[in-house]
Amino acid sequence: MVQNIERSVRLRQIKLTKTLCVVQRGAENSMTRRGLDEFLIYQARKFINGANVHEVETWIFCYEFSRPQSEGRERYEKILRKFVASNKLFNAQNKYN
Repeated sequence: MVQNIERSVRLRQIKLTKTLCVVQRGAENSMTRRGLDEFLIYQARKFINGANVHEVETWIFCYEFSRPQSEGRERYEKILRKFVASNKLFNAQNKYN
């Protein structure tokens, strides 16, 4: 019961975050994927697990639908790059332990 409530609250937070990202994008922005680092998105998706799936997909969504050269695009790109780098480092450390 508590888990269902927590899941419901988390899903509402995600929907709100996605809505805010779409609003930031503005009506003048077309739905093109110009200027996106597709390999970064691919790498980020490789590190998705059950614990972070909603968070990472939200970052990717916001990155994909933000205006090119905007602060939002830069912010989410940095978040994704840090996420990928930290997971690569974690995997490298565990490989040799």
